[in-house]
Amino acid sequence: MHRTSSSTGTESAARPETPRRKLYFVRHGETDWNAERRLQGRRDIPLNALGRKQAARSGELVANLLAISGATPQQFAFTASPLSRARETMEIMRAELGVPPQDYTIDARLAELSFGKWEGLTYKEVRALDRSRRASAINGTSSPRAERATPSCWCACASGTTA
Repeated sequence: MHRTSSSTGTESAARPETPRRKLYFVRHGETDWNAERRLQGRRDIPLNALGRKQAARSGELVANLLAISGATPQQFAFTASPLSRARETMEIMRAELGVPPQDYTIDARLAELSFGKWEGLTYKEVRALDRSRRASAINGTSSPRAERATPSCWCACASGTTA
């Protein structure tokens, strides 16, 4: 239980503390499209060699964070985007943590937002498009706003301690 004091110095009624949830977010490792500064969005682009090294390093960093806090990987629910770059990052990271690599859930709400017809283009190519082509790219089969699932939306639905 914890108590709070008002500005007048009187104590309020005791209320139970809300249990704290721990969330660790790990971005996927690098892909060739990241290196080329291409918008990948929902395109399923795999990790490259550097991305695999980054995923392993993420596992080491998460292991250190857990050790510092006195937690173990087994206390966490692990969830990833369905995109292969996120799944591979998760599996490499979990192997570094010493837990079964495939023992996690997939949640489509964690997939990156779609960039519609801009996917595959570099930022420079997108900037070079004239205004009408930019508008048609946004109004194509999928737009960034229409398919955006924010981390805060996902967090509101996550339960317990999650990585």
